Amino acid sequence: MIMWYDDQAEFLEEISDLQLDNAKIYKLEKDNWLRTKYLLEIEDPKTNYLIYAPFPRPADNENHLADITYYASTFCADKMSLIARELNIPEEYIYVLRRYPKFWNAKSRIKRFKDLKIDEYSESMIIIGILCVLAKLKTANFDELLKKFSLKKISMKTNTLLNLRRWIF
Repeated sequence: MIMWYDDQAEFLEEISDLQLDNAKIYKLEKDNWLRTKYLLEIEDPKTNYLIYAPFPRPADNENHLADITYYASTFCADKMSLIARELNIPEEYIYVLRRYPKFWNAKSRIKRFKDLKIDEYSESMIIIGILCVLAKLKTANFDELLKKFSLKKISMKTNTLLNLRRWIF
């Protein structure tokens, strides 16, 4: 069994077109918790299910499926989780990606970020990577970033700074 909480309901339209070989897809609604629990535990306990919930995971004290959630696998497919997975960024840093949603809207920027080949992620390294992409640097290097932005090389009206303002602030 797999639980999929789609916080922003980003895949609500696509879920009906999804075909799985080894599981049935069941759409959880905010008002069919008990029916769902009955189906999974009494009516059809042997079938594999992907339980799709087009809303954020509720707190355990408000979630009638909390026990099932703990033994089921969980799946995340919001845009930032998918990008983090593609870039091998640990889940613990997804909040950093979420701070800069405009930056991640272009596949070209995602590709350039990936091309930086960052070995070890941290909050500061992700931010440096974003800035390096916007500055059109080939490596995620803070010293190179400082050189690029030194007063000797650019003024406040260059495209690089305008890009920073557009995608970060």
